[in-house]
Amino acid sequence: MTILLVVALLSALLIFGLLACQRLHLWSDARTREIKAREARLTSRLEEAMGERRELERQLRIAEQNLSLVLYRLSGLESDDDQPRPARPARTAGEIDERAGSWLLRQGHLSIEQLEKASKLVGKTGQDLLETCLILGYISKEAAKEAARAAYS
Repeated sequence: MTILLVVALLSALLIFGLLACQRLHLWSDARTREIKAREARLTSRLEEAMGERRELERQLRIAEQNLSLVLYRLSGLESDDDQPRPARPARTAGEIDERAGSWLLRQGHLSIEQLEKASKLVGKTGQDLLETCLILGYISKEAAKEAARAAYS
């Protein structure tokens, strides 16, 4: 009788343990599915945010290039001093671009590949070399001003 009672008690504990394990497994599966669904939603939101960031960075680069171009164009209107400048020999646009390009190469502001690419675009866009380099983001406004001074001197 005692043995039967012990066996019944052990059987009941075993069944209870199995049921508890099954419930724990079901709960764990449900939590795993929940976590995976949350992860998928967060991944999607992250991809959207990264896309928005790339677009904003692209727009910022364009705005900075346009600002540099405007500032470059305005810099030609400003004079560092009110002194009259000596007359310079007339140069063609090609000569000025060549002098500016050489100066930018010597100073390390441009690579040969960048100069070649910008030079090809100059003919297509009708802009000068410095404007083209500014738009492409190859040089800063300050480098453009210095190159212009060197090209016109």
